[in-house]
Amino acid sequence: MGPFGLSGGQAAFTSAYTSDGSGGQYDIHLFDGSVTQFISSSRIGSLPSIFGSVITWTSSHSFDFTELEAFVYDGTNVRQVSDTGNVFLSLASGSRAIWKGEGVDLFAYDVDSQITSLLRNDPDETGVSDFDGDRALYLAQEGGRRELFVYDFNTQLATQLTVNGTSGFRSDLHGNSVVWEDFDGTDWEIFLHDLVTGQTIQLNDNLLDDRNPHESDSMIVWQTFDGNDWEIFQYSTAVPEPTSSALAVLAVALGTVLGRERPPLAAAAANIRSLSLNDIGGPAQRI
Repeated sequence: MGPFGLSGGQAAFTSAYTSDGSGGQYDIHLFDGSVTQFISSSRIGSLPSIFGSVITWTSSHSFDFTELEAFVYDGTNVRQVSDTGNVFLSLASGSRAIWKGEGVDLFAYDVDSQITSLLRNDPDETGVSDFDGDRALYLAQEGGRRELFVYDFNTQLATQLTVNGTSGFRSDLHGNSVVWEDFDGTDWEIFLHDLVTGQTIQLNDNLLDDRNPHESDSMIVWQTFDGNDWEIFQYSTAVPEPTSSALAVLAVALGTVLGRERPPLAAAAANIRSLSLNDIGGPAQRI
């Protein structure tokens, strides 16, 4: 068995590798918890991504794995949804699949309408960070700088979240918020953006590197290097903010983050606690 993807108790996986001397062949299967179903045979270029009954992957018609295209299984049929070649990323979420095509353009396929849309035409686009079916989070060049954007499929609008060109590759989209790492000129810090209010807050302000943020429900976690090893920290959005009297003691001066006003850092810091007191190897994982 080869690479696999998981969603809602289902698994999409590759198996039955064969080779005729001119290229490899994989079978793609769907396991629903009790029955394994054959989906397609493919010269697969990426592991299958699954959400619900939607599966997507990249595959090549040629023996040398060039001219990779995006394919989607919609629960009934397998469709080739790209014709650009050079597709090297394909993700499924909700009723959509998203992929990066030739010239690193960004495309999406809607399973319900069977329509393919071009989300961004940019030869310098640098990567899709996250995708939840309704929104896509990606990094792109803007004014010669790498910035973080979120595309809303319902409004068909892209919103630029950063303006300083220092956003890292590590960001996470969950519900109506986005969390990412950003370099403040000295070290890496963690930022949180509310997609409903449009407000961005900085969750910490220290002289340590804070990296690899992930979010789930009311919890945000990240790694912090304390000078000796990596520790895990948690920020809870469910914890009430400190009282005004506590803020009088803890508050720091109001500042701006990315051109938007933010609440006192102490309000965010009050919701942060360490989850580890020892070495943590590898990035923090999504809960």
